[in-house]
Amino acid sequence: MVGETKAWLPEIAERAKALKVDGGFEAGADLGPVISPQSKKRIEDLIASAEEE
Repeated sequence: MVGETKAWLPEIAERAKALKVDGGFEAGADLGPVISPQSKKRIEDLIASAEEE
């Protein structure tokens, strides 16, 4: 881990656990499904870009 990652990693994990994952159109949903290969690729590219930074 880089820098102070260990210090804030538990908080991020707790916040992720609190997210409501649903079909995508339901009220109160924080996240929905990845609906296409293009969407998956876009997400993977965003993650790769963040890792490079």
